Amino acid sequence: GVDDMFVIMACRNNLNEIQKKKSLAVQMGLALRHAGVSITVTSFTDIVASTIGGTTILPALESFCLYAAAGVFFTFIYQATFFVAFLVLDEHRVAKQRNPFLLCVTHEKPVQSHNNVAPCSRPIINFIYSRIILTYPVKILVVLTTLGFTGFCIMGLTMLRQEFDPKWFLPPDSHLVKFLNARDLWYGDSGQEAHVLLGRLNYTAELPHIHNLVRQLRSQQDIVKDVNTWYDGFRKYLNFYFNRDIPHE
Repeated sequence: GVDDMFVIMACRNNLNEIQKKKSLAVQMGLALRHAGVSITVTSFTDIVASTIGGTTILPALESFCLYAAAGVFFTFIYQATFFVAFLVLDEHRVAKQRNPFLLCVTHEKPVQSHNNVAPCSRPIINFIYSRIILTYPVKILVVLTTLGFTGFCIMGLTMLRQEFDPKWFLPPDSHLVKFLNARDLWYGDSGQEAHVLLGRLNYTAELPHIHNLVRQLRSQQDIVKDVNTWYDGFRKYLNFYFNRDIPHE
């Protein structure tokens, strides 16, 4: 956001003498005509990068990236609206020689100095642009370089892979990490252990649904290796002592 303000101010100050004689609204339009491209491109790339980061499987990083993308977007909107509006109001204040803190106080017209020296970097930048960058060979070189970098980026994009291990957030010398490493070493083909916990239910009415849940879990043989549940023992108990079967009750 701050760099957008500097870009807008720089474009406003770089207007030539003829442009500065126009109305303030026209001056701001001319300044934004040059600054708009710069602040739009930088803001758009930041929004895209943050939005892509929001696709991560890490919840904390996902929230951060999405909020960052929204923040950059609204900052861009405020820079192009509120900041420009207040800049115009401040220019009106300067034109009337009013004090920035006490607007009711009017200062005398300042004495114009004839010893204003342009920044030493301006001639260098003008030379680089007019003599080097704006020539056709350099333009062609810039386009080819950009296409080359674009090709490398596309090639690298096809090689991206998403990988996450919860152990990355644990101290490497903790007992839990040692246990997880040992389990991966000796039981690496067993997959991850998962638990399904049931809360306060009317188990008398929900037992048929629990039966269906267990049956569906056991049917997923491509992802579930084994299902160990209290329901099997309870069902055998009912069949043996009461000769009753839960799914048919």
